[in-house]
Amino acid sequence: MKERFFIIALITSVILFMVVSKLKLVEPYSQSEIVVINPLLNEVIRQEKIKGLNLDFYKRIEKTSNYDIDDIPIFQNTSYPFEALIVGDSSVLMGLSPGVVNQVSSKNVGFFAFPAMKLNLDLLNFVALFKHKYMTKDSIVIMVFDPKFLLVSADERQDHSELEFLIKHADLYLSPKTCVFCTASDNRHKKFIEKSIKDIFSLIYFDSAAIRFYHFLIEKYVSKRAYKQNKVDTKDSLRGARYSVKDGSIFIHKTLPNKIVKSQPPKLVKVDTSKIVWMKNSFQELNIKPIFWVPLTTDERIRQKLLSIYHRVFPGYDVLDANTFVKEGEVVEAQNRTHLANLGAIKQSEFLGNWLKNKK
Repeated sequence: MKERFFIIALITSVILFMVVSKLKLVEPYSQSEIVVINPLLNEVIRQEKIKGLNLDFYKRIEKTSNYDIDDIPIFQNTSYPFEALIVGDSSVLMGLSPGVVNQVSSKNVGFFAFPAMKLNLDLLNFVALFKHKYMTKDSIVIMVFDPKFLLVSADERQDHSELEFLIKHADLYLSPKTCVFCTASDNRHKKFIEKSIKDIFSLIYFDSAAIRFYHFLIEKYVSKRAYKQNKVDTKDSLRGARYSVKDGSIFIHKTLPNKIVKSQPPKLVKVDTSKIVWMKNSFQELNIKPIFWVPLTTDERIRQKLLSIYHRVFPGYDVLDANTFVKEGEVVEAQNRTHLANLGAIKQSEFLGNWLKNKK
């Protein structure tokens, strides 16, 4: 009898929750609000002991499908001046850990990265202003890009409107009278207040048992949006399950990851670089001489293309190929292209951190 009553009550609460959600009195949990224990926690703890690192930020992570400008890693670390700045696209977010790089290098390293961010002229202006205001005199800039976001014209726009605004109005955000960190902090604070108010006035929002039961066991079967997202965002999918980490990076959990092993440098190939003839002159005008980092990749064509671009367009610039840091017999787990999986980002972060540590 008790079991029947419990089942009836549970079904009623779930139905009620769904009805109220339809009326928009309360919204279902978004994936970015679900904090979970890292599925590879035991391995994280093992790596922590072996490498002598503090990986607490890797132990509790958030399920996520969205990335906002407030999530940019540099807004999580406001302790400027920075000795180095890493600039890039998702090759950085899904291939490096700011927390690990900072610990291994023993330097204050900032990360300005965003998915599909393009290396256009506005971004270079932003970096130049940021370097002038928030970095040490002898600081370095390291750029990490997938070829498709590197080979862009000077005036090509960013796909993300808020990122476009942030970069394009660098003079507004980075002027002597403003603080880019304060702006990001204010945005996060406003979002927190808005969510808190919504929580207070949502009628059954705090009925956590029914809501979580609905989210984890039912939503993906009755919601087309949740079904589609669940299909592409699981550890067994090609994309892998994605989580946001407290240091601003994105952790990808994948059951059957691709493998990156030691390989010989590829032969250089001919690449159409006509779109970026402007870039070298802009570097000189803005007094930026970046170091180019070729990220670990499962696709040798990406590595080949990047090395060819840097060799032909930027002779005299330092180019670091992370793939040459992989030792014989060593395996780094990856998703695809320049995205790493499981604890692959820790390995590449060690490579970069050790290089920065030894950089004079």
